[in-house]
Amino acid sequence: MKIKLDKILEEARSVGSKIVDKAGELGAKAMDKSMDSIEKWLDEFPLLEAGGLTINSFALVMQISPRLEVELTGMAAEFDDDRLNALIEEYKDEHTLVTMVFKAIRQALYIQRKICIELKEPLIVKLRLGISPEVIVHIGQPRVP
Repeated sequence: MKIKLDKILEEARSVGSKIVDKAGELGAKAMDKSMDSIEKWLDEFPLLEAGGLTINSFALVMQISPRLEVELTGMAAEFDDDRLNALIEEYKDEHTLVTMVFKAIRQALYIQRKICIELKEPLIVKLRLGISPEVIVHIGQPRVP
């Protein structure tokens, strides 16, 4: 009976070790893919700045799936529909991040007009970039409790 238990424990350790190795490989692949995505997005920041946004801060979050968090600001009043549509049209074919940011700004300003609230400055864009990018647009300074 002891020999069977020892054999079972040995097999369990072997399987456990293989699972840990596989998880490590998958984690490394996820990290590489995330870092490749981040590298790709970096080329688009000069275009965002040319479009009227300024980078205020950034953070690199290291985890199994790393991400770059960036905060940009601009003046909301400078982004009318005509300007946003022109920027979106100019970059739509090659610059996914730029297009996504300006579309998010256009949508946020549309909602602001639709609910009839005063346009407040600044316009703040927060990006969380990794495998799946996220764009958050604030009109006015958010109040954090």
